[in-house]
Amino acid sequence: MSNTSFNDRLLDRLVDGELTPDERREAILAIEGAPDGWRRCALAFLEAQSWRSAMQSFEFAPAPLQQSPPASSTLPGEPQATSPGAVESFWGYVAALAAGLLIAVAFGRGLPRGGTSPTHPGEHDAEGALAQTVRPEAEEPQHPDDMRSSGDALTLLVRGQSGDVQRLELPLLSAEELEPALDAVPNWAQAEPLRQRFKEHGLSLQARRRYAPLFIEQGGDVVPMVVPVDDAYVTPVKHELY
Repeated sequence: MSNTSFNDRLLDRLVDGELTPDERREAILAIEGAPDGWRRCALAFLEAQSWRSAMQSFEFAPAPLQQSPPASSTLPGEPQATSPGAVESFWGYVAALAAGLLIAVAFGRGLPRGGTSPTHPGEHDAEGALAQTVRPEAEEPQHPDDMRSSGDALTLLVRGQSGDVQRLELPLLSAEELEPALDAVPNWAQAEPLRQRFKEHGLSLQARRRYAPLFIEQGGDVVPMVVPVDDAYVTPVKHELY
């Protein structure tokens, strides 16, 4: 049992690498003991990652991010936007961000475990993430596919203040299109132990990462963020017979 209290200050120190090895172990125990510990931890790392990318290429980032439909139609404060319910509150965006992030985390944490089918990595984790985020009492069908890429867009389901579930469509952009510096961000599919494990089972793992640009309102300012979206392909490896 950890004696360390779980709070935002602890997450900030963990993300910034200010903890000693012993303090890091205590922090992990504290995160494990909190009901939403891992979700808040993942959001903290994504926020820090986004800020670093934005600061490194401040002049480049605004141009492509402004192409996002939610930004042009609702965030500037125009009441005549086509989807007013989708972005009517700060918490709607937080829910959308959490949903997209949990999908990405589900792929990364679900693949190495034996309980997940290799041909559908993270499917059950993705379904659980969707249920926790946007399915309190929605009557329309909701499936993990609703959260995944459809062509070159990602569709999120957001519950607005009116209680209605709105669909929020975000374009999917590669790192080259959005910000080349994102190519340096570690990708779970590049881990050699993970690929070796698939190889031992006669499988090949191929993954493609794209990003969905997102905006939130914070203190009267519009803050750009990105949600990583991974497409994973697991195929049997053909072996020649001798």
